[in-house]
Amino acid sequence: MADDMMVWDITRDAIRERMAVSADDTWDVAGPTPPPLPDNKFRKQESKFTLDGRWDVSDVEDKAFEAFRKKHGLK
Repeated sequence: MADDMMVWDITRDAIRERMAVSADDTWDVAGPTPPPLPDNKFRKQESKFTLDGRWDVSDVEDKAFEAFRKKHGLK
């Protein structure tokens, strides 16, 4: 999805270009239902090589997501 907010209305008779008008940065608006829980019936797809190269950012990540988890009842 483009960030320039250009919209193309394509019909059989014409192609019309216009610019959409929208509030800035609305990507993180909460939806009407809580997010689904992860589906744990599939095993992880990352290889050992990929997993070994991960950085531990849990000290920052946990603080950032704590309010979200609490709001949606996630552990």
